[in-house]
Amino acid sequence: MKNDSLFENDPVVGQYIYALNINVMSGKTTRSGFDPRIADTVFEIITDFLDVKRKAFVYICDSSDSRELARKRKFDLWFAKYSKDLFAKCEYEMVFGEEKIHSAMIVPLDNKIWPNYMVVYHQLTRKMEGSKEGEKEGAETS
Repeated sequence: MKNDSLFENDPVVGQYIYALNINVMSGKTTRSGFDPRIADTVFEIITDFLDVKRKAFVYICDSSDSRELARKRKFDLWFAKYSKDLFAKCEYEMVFGEEKIHSAMIVPLDNKIWPNYMVVYHQLTRKMEGSKEGEKEGAETS
């Protein structure tokens, strides 16, 4: 995991937010995508990370193959199964014209400033959505 540069300008939480990408490195993926070990592994990584760092975890559902809603539903199920009332989660759907990006932030509830993380994440997603719309409008008027 690495610090996520999207938050580098926020002096309160920016240095404490990390991101993790889960990518298929080799082999073929199946259409069903069902492998219970994946959920166990992903949440073991997230839980271990948050146990050590006690900060925040952001995930964004890849939309490059139009399967982002399936990924969101799967992650929601995993979260319900593994969260054990230890984490808060806030979700956002950013809309850029025809494209929708699903994302969420997970924060341990014992992080005393976890509500601040949620506010900053909400502000960032709205700002990103607004800046993308502004870029699009600017391109259309050119």
